[in-house]
Amino acid sequence: MIKKLIVSTLMLPIAGFAAASTPLTYFKPVKLTGTMDIVRSIHPNPIYKGERQPAIRLDKPISVMDDDLTDDIDDSEKNVKLIQLYSAEERTDRLYAKLLASKGKHVTINCSKLWHATNGHHTTAVLCTIDSARFGK
Repeated sequence: MIKKLIVSTLMLPIAGFAAASTPLTYFKPVKLTGTMDIVRSIHPNPIYKGERQPAIRLDKPISVMDDDLTDDIDDSEKNVKLIQLYSAEERTDRLYAKLLASKGKHVTINCSKLWHATNGHHTTAVLCTIDSARFGK
């Protein structure tokens, strides 16, 4: 019993260090690495429901903090593993089309910003506005 208590006490700093990572903040550039995935829209309108949306399944989960406490839109999120990718020109954007066709491939995404879901078109809690993507490790 004493041995278990000593070992678990000694492991606390290691466990805390492994779980601790610096949270990211919304509306700032960030680089994400992971595997491309496709999510299906959960929008209530039948026109959009089930629409394919590119997403990145992160290599390591992230936390995103809301550093603007004056609004109630951008909630802080912990342990984020899946992020929907957004392009303002998604209907004509070749990169967006390539992302949709790259499910399962490893990718590094440069985001101009992370932002929180605000409506039915947003399938994940956190979204990334895409600047660029590089495939492969």
